[in-house]
Amino acid sequence: MIEPIRHVLLQTAGRDTIRPVAGVAVVDGQGRLALVYSSYGGQGWHFPKGGIDEHETPIEAALKELAEEAGLVARPVSERLFPVRGGTFTQTLGFGSPRIQPANQIHHPLCDYFGRPVQIQAGPPTANHISLGALLALRSAAEQAGLPAHDFADMRYQVFDACHRERVLWRQQPVYLVASLTGSDPSLLTGETEAVRWWRMDELTGADSPVHRHVKELVALPDFQELVNQAGRQGHSGP
Repeated sequence: MIEPIRHVLLQTAGRDTIRPVAGVAVVDGQGRLALVYSSYGGQGWHFPKGGIDEHETPIEAALKELAEEAGLVARPVSERLFPVRGGTFTQTLGFGSPRIQPANQIHHPLCDYFGRPVQIQAGPPTANHISLGALLALRSAAEQAGLPAHDFADMRYQVFDACHRERVLWRQQPVYLVASLTGSDPSLLTGETEAVRWWRMDELTGADSPVHRHVKELVALPDFQELVNQAGRQGHSGP
């Protein structure tokens, strides 16, 4: 049954394949927001974010990415999620899935952590599960190939292992939440980003601000600004 699923996947690979993404704007007690820098994909300075895995909620995924990319721990001030327009890119179906993450792969062994160098000790953790985007794409292909849903649930990893090298057109579907800082721990960093620093709100809004467009779009929203102010009143002092 795997080959019919692969055939459907290849037929639809050139269309948008949804990749659910979650990120978080963390605010410290001084009202500053934490941004991370990554040269990968031209992201530049952006809020910590990453693909949602199967069985994860957006909030769980966002807080996980915060720990791995920024070495920070936070508490959401609201369950509200702010959607933004995501971009597209071509990559393998297995992109971002922990199931095929090489053990202890460290992309950036040194991080500028709020002005001081921190040596990264471990890469992203490995696990058996896959990204939610891969799960949704394979589930859709399996349904079109005539495989019952309960059978796909039982063999989804077998299907993924056979198809994860196929290239698809991903469309990111990001949502962001706002959280207040509760602690920092650079040992949580996994080498995905090159620098972490605090930014004042006014540094994010100018036309010449070097931050990612998602940041500019979000800080322009009155409801987002209100939650940032609330998070600042509750946040701990940042490193």
